[in-house]
Amino acid sequence: MLKALRIRFQWLHASTFRALVLSVMLLVSWDVRATHIIGGELYYECLGNGDYRIVMNAYRDCYNGVPFFDDPALINVFDANNNLVQTISAPLDLSSVRNLDPNNNNPCIDPPANVCVEEARYEIIVNLPPIPGGYQLAYQRCCRNHTINNIVDPGGTGTTYYIAIPDEANVPCNAAPRFSGYPPIFICKDEKLMFDHSATDPDGDSLVYELCVPYKGASTNDPTGTNPIASPPYTNVVYVNPYNQNDPLGGIPLNIDPVTGFLTGTPNRIGQYVVGICVKEYRNGALIGINKRDFQFNVMQCEPITSVSVPPAITQCGDSTVVFNNTSKGVFTYSWDFGVPGTLADTSNKDIPIFTFPGPGIYPVTLIVNKGLTCADTASSLVQIFPTAVAEFSFTNQCQSFANTFADSSFTIGKAAILGWDWDFGDGFHSTLINPTHTYAHPGSYGVTLNITTEHGCMGKVTKEVHVYPDPDPNFTVLSEEGCVPTNMIFAPGHTTDPGDTFIWDFGDGERDTTPTPYHVYTTAGTYTIGLKLITRQGCMDSIQHNAMLTVFPIPTALYSVDTYLQDIINPEFKFTDKSLDAKFWSWDFGDGHRDSVQHTHHTYQDTGWFDVTLIVEDDHACRDTLLDKVYVEPVVSFYVPNVFSPNGDGMNDVFKVYSTYIKEYRLLIFDRWGNQIFITHNTENGWNGMGRNGRPMPEDVYVYRIDYVDAFQRVKQRVGSVTLVR
Repeated sequence: MLKALRIRFQWLHASTFRALVLSVMLLVSWDVRATHIIGGELYYECLGNGDYRIVMNAYRDCYNGVPFFDDPALINVFDANNNLVQTISAPLDLSSVRNLDPNNNNPCIDPPANVCVEEARYEIIVNLPPIPGGYQLAYQRCCRNHTINNIVDPGGTGTTYYIAIPDEANVPCNAAPRFSGYPPIFICKDEKLMFDHSATDPDGDSLVYELCVPYKGASTNDPTGTNPIASPPYTNVVYVNPYNQNDPLGGIPLNIDPVTGFLTGTPNRIGQYVVGICVKEYRNGALIGINKRDFQFNVMQCEPITSVSVPPAITQCGDSTVVFNNTSKGVFTYSWDFGVPGTLADTSNKDIPIFTFPGPGIYPVTLIVNKGLTCADTASSLVQIFPTAVAEFSFTNQCQSFANTFADSSFTIGKAAILGWDWDFGDGFHSTLINPTHTYAHPGSYGVTLNITTEHGCMGKVTKEVHVYPDPDPNFTVLSEEGCVPTNMIFAPGHTTDPGDTFIWDFGDGERDTTPTPYHVYTTAGTYTIGLKLITRQGCMDSIQHNAMLTVFPIPTALYSVDTYLQDIINPEFKFTDKSLDAKFWSWDFGDGHRDSVQHTHHTYQDTGWFDVTLIVEDDHACRDTLLDKVYVEPVVSFYVPNVFSPNGDGMNDVFKVYSTYIKEYRLLIFDRWGNQIFITHNTENGWNGMGRNGRPMPEDVYVYRIDYVDAFQRVKQRVGSVTLVR
């Protein structure tokens, strides 16, 4: 073929030659990437009155995805004499298009990623009135995978799906059998194939199964077939030697049970194979129809996905509960036996079981995965449970100057000897003695750790906090070493105190105190030896003594006299005469913000009221005394009362009004010559405008006024006079 092409190319123009070569390359390239038909079947169902439901299932290799299923599929109808009656355009049911599950019902195998089969369903109802001999239905499509191993020219060979409808005169209103399931899209080399390839028949006819040869159909030149296609009968595919109808896979032949349709075999050759299954339909012992299914088997070298892995040995000290962290892969079922003698309850079916053993011992553990499957596997582990090692010790906290003794009290739960001790004192020092002693260089808290090791290598560990108490520091200070009688001395420890410390002070004058920072009053000058004994709450103790010169000076006496304790605001001056004893400095405070520092003084106040007069005297040693007394400046009550007024509305002297100072309560009353009250007010800002109680102007006359008031000393007083009203 290629030689013939080369000869013809010699007569073509160069550009035409390049175009033709490119076209051939594109055709070959398209074929490699194209999607291929890999199987299908055709069946029918009589609905009555000449109506038939025609159903076709088609299967294609969807790994590349092009071209798509025919839409519509052209199904040709022939009579018994192979004459074309009509062409049916069966629509594609898009909702039926689906990828088949690649699983071959073997859970031990991972489906290959490069195998994909897509299914489509065509269904149409047509009317086929009864005719002698019945009808023949056929559909053709090309092409198959060029990688198929068992037929001649697979890439150029198509398929034909064919079924005959018997004469209604002999078999009235029949329904063809239809296959129940599609075979697995891949099967494993050297693995037993078991598949139920049975069919069902709506009429209950008897079915017989056999291996048969699929039909050819269409071609690479016309992949969808001519319209109409060639009339029956159709040619079968040609098997390549040594493949044949009963041994389409080569090697060990397939076998199908003629009664049940159960397909079995053990393929031992890798490849792609075209297989045909026929179901024959019998009624009353007579053959009335044959339905042929055409499909493709992919035989592959399947790698088991199962790998079992558990730790070969597990050793635990004390803890009898073991978590089995297995890293097995591709496992569907687990069967654990934990090796406890005398019981059947030491099992589990979990992937990561947790099991508590009865106690120390050695237990052989067995794991069986995928029990009963072809990928079953077994692994073993040895579990060793040794007695628990419990580290323990005791000690006594000590003061810094004493050594600490550590007493081991470790033990094991079960029979096991302790062979090693390792002490870590927390300050960089270690010991391997059973009961060591250790002196710390500095006070503080130290984490002491004891590690023990048993004869089985089990270890115990305990850490305890050891407190090394500091020796106390009894140093103290005296905040002042001289003062005036009586002097108050303050003593303070030279370090931060702890609420639990005990202080015992000796002040050298026969007095003692137990407060941390005491105050002590000395009433006599002299030299005193001060002692302090300090005991911490941990019992650490120390003491110290200090000699201190404490000088106590006499204090001066503050005393003064004043010429008077009462003056009024008209003459508010006071004279003060100092009469203090042993005073060298004077400080006067007059209580109104003014001060003076002379010995004898006088002061004039600018306001009324009581004033505190304080005298502070001081001697050469800064000893002081203070005297406080009071003086009073009395306000003077004054009144201005007019004796005439003229309420004539000219804006001048129209109101009789009283002006006063230093009064607290006030009332003004006006009377006529007969003693009748015609006006009253309590407000110094209000006056009489010459009107009577009836709101009418009073006549010119002489009127009597009376003023009631309370002065600064809360005394009630009264003033009476007259005023002349002139209009």
